[in-house]
Amino acid sequence: GTFAVYRRQPGPPDPQAFALLSGAVSAAPDPGASGGGQRVAGAAHLIRVALEHQLAEEGLRASEARFRDVLDASPAIVYLKDLSGRYQFVNQRLVEVVGIPAAQWIGRTARDLLPDALATDFERNDAIVRETLRPHQVEERGQLPNGRIVSYLSMQFPLFDRDGAAYAICGISTDITERLAALEERDYLWNNSPDPVCIAGFDGYLHQLN
Repeated sequence: GTFAVYRRQPGPPDPQAFALLSGAVSAAPDPGASGGGQRVAGAAHLIRVALEHQLAEEGLRASEARFRDVLDASPAIVYLKDLSGRYQFVNQRLVEVVGIPAAQWIGRTARDLLPDALATDFERNDAIVRETLRPHQVEERGQLPNGRIVSYLSMQFPLFDRDGAAYAICGISTDITERLAALEERDYLWNNSPDPVCIAGFDGYLHQLN
């Protein structure tokens, strides 16, 4: 028989496909010999399965790349940790905020990378998620390695495998530093105004006085 591999785009033969084809042809007996047709058919089936597997892997890699592109474009910090607190994934926003390359996060903990006070807060929040196995929202405030003080509203939640066992903690953190600063400035002006200030509702009642 004759084996052929067709590609959607011109180019050199795929090394894996070529190796499989070469092995099948060299292993196939003389077509006129007894059982030769079955062995050739078996080789063809193995080649088809191998190629389908290769295409599936390529599709999975493309899907993962698209998913990462979405997360890297997010203005929020997104990360994934195992239950021991070791980072398995960080998006580009976290890299930009902290200034540590993505590759240096993988397999390491907050204690390895961040100031002790911040790491302690992260470990405490991770423990809450591990113990309750429920989503946990918390406001996190701390000093980054570059000295900047930031505030984030973080939502953490566990991830479960098909058997229902927790295997990771995912976190999504939104920067609220500027919003909190604006609120603090408003409260300062409100409380230190030399004139009386009030907020009244459409119902005619005063709802807040300085």
